[in-house]
Amino acid sequence: MSDPDPVPTLRAKARELLEQGTVRAVVGYQSHAESGLPVPAVITRPDQAEALVFNPLCAHNLSRYVQGGAEKPVAVVAKACDTRALVVMMQESHIRREDVFVIAMGCTGIVDAARIDERARAPWRRIEAIRTDGDAVAVETDAGVARLSLTEDLLPRCVACPVPQPVIDDVRLGDFPEAPPGRPDPLAAQVAEIEAMGRDERRRFFSETYNRCIRCYACRNVCPLCFCEKCFADETRPQWVPRSTLGGGNELYHMVRAMHLAGRCIGCGACERACPVGLPLMAVNTKMAQVVDGMFGHVAGVRMDDTPPFAVYRDADPDLPGHGGGKS
Repeated sequence: MSDPDPVPTLRAKARELLEQGTVRAVVGYQSHAESGLPVPAVITRPDQAEALVFNPLCAHNLSRYVQGGAEKPVAVVAKACDTRALVVMMQESHIRREDVFVIAMGCTGIVDAARIDERARAPWRRIEAIRTDGDAVAVETDAGVARLSLTEDLLPRCVACPVPQPVIDDVRLGDFPEAPPGRPDPLAAQVAEIEAMGRDERRRFFSETYNRCIRCYACRNVCPLCFCEKCFADETRPQWVPRSTLGGGNELYHMVRAMHLAGRCIGCGACERACPVGLPLMAVNTKMAQVVDGMFGHVAGVRMDDTPPFAVYRDADPDLPGHGGGKS
């Protein structure tokens, strides 16, 4: 049955889970006290459930907050793409299925918050309300209404969402698309554009791109699947990555990180959104996902009984042509 506004049901479910002691905490979204934008929130008392929100600006992948020393079990509000991250974490025994109560939220895409600045008629300081009517999203600010579209203003990773249904869930709230939207994928188009470059042009592109990196590690820190106790970039004995952002250290860091995420990255785009200098980080991640799918038929986080290819050794593993496989 269609639920035009699942937020009241979400709040009631969160309150019930906490009152009954089913979970120790609920990880969801609430409106920021100053800007009104939805931000991650961890609630531990039933009365806090009234602060929970869910709307087309809820971009954060909340699976990031289920890791580490958080007292479990916890409930997590998850879009379909977020559930894929939870699956990979379970496949790698980082969390157990019984540790997480998944509240899957119907999602037809997340709009780019940066478009509010473009569409607002005057500088705004606070969002008062967010209303959705079909494909139209009206963001009411203290300076007027910014009108956005769920077709024209989506985040790149949402335009051609490949897995609109949650992979795992304990309860589903809202409406879920039955199939991918069938729109051209802007991330795949970006990969094709880079691949079409000549060798020297491509070399220049990556050099100039990574030279802008300030090595703040925001991409690593926001990624739900970067959970090594100590990152290779922080090692000092031996020191794999130089501390300076000059030279080839930036490129080494990003290439090794992309390899570590090969077959694991679920394409949530959190890294690219967090980057303060706007690096196109999803281009390499998307290319790696294409290679892994082509070689192993593996798409990260879509089957609970699967395992990321780099976590398994098989005698019959394929080799790239010219890299030991003897294939043409």
